[in-house]
Amino acid sequence: MIGPRDSETASAAESDELDRLCGRLARVEAPFDEITRSRAEARLVAELAGEPARRHWRALSAAAAAVLVLLGVIGFYTVRLATERDRARVEAEKASRLSELLALYRKGLHRPLHFYPKSAWMYASTGKFSEAYKAWRTTPYRPFPGEDLRSPAYPLALRGVTDPLDDEFTESAKAVFAPLLEKLTDLRIK
Repeated sequence: MIGPRDSETASAAESDELDRLCGRLARVEAPFDEITRSRAEARLVAELAGEPARRHWRALSAAAAAVLVLLGVIGFYTVRLATERDRARVEAEKASRLSELLALYRKGLHRPLHFYPKSAWMYASTGKFSEAYKAWRTTPYRPFPGEDLRSPAYPLALRGVTDPLDDEFTESAKAVFAPLLEKLTDLRIK
């Protein structure tokens, strides 16, 4: 056993050993604390970097939704304006064609108009004068009369006209039947 003197020396030795171990522990804990602290800092930095995205997710999604709605509205009005522009163009075409027909009507009120329905249809649908002449001329091989000078109304109206199927005829045939033929889809009628 250790006596009092020995206890003093033992306590001094123990104190020295304890100081030495504490110093060693301080050296061991310092790197451990540094590693732990650096890992914690790395995790904190990563969470803070992701935090604005999470925090502003609602604002970002609301902005994206607003952009999509805005693009949809712009697309709707673009289509609507294009449709209105097309409608205005169609209305302008209708007005110009109607004015052409009214000009033909006014011309027909002053003098005989060189427009013969059967011949004009044949010319407008085929584009050939030969077909228009076939519809115009009366032949012994056709069971019905043509629109030529042998028909009862035309000799009086066309006095002094040498060629009734002239340029005025082609213009009036195109003016009357061209819009109809543009819209015609049933090829049996042509």
